[in-house]
Amino acid sequence: MEKIKKNKKSSVKGGDHHC
Repeated sequence: MEKIKKNKKSSVKGGDHHC
């Protein structure tokens, strides 16, 4: 789940901050 942590920043920028 380490990839998700790195993707978290990218997701927030992409507007996918539903975590």
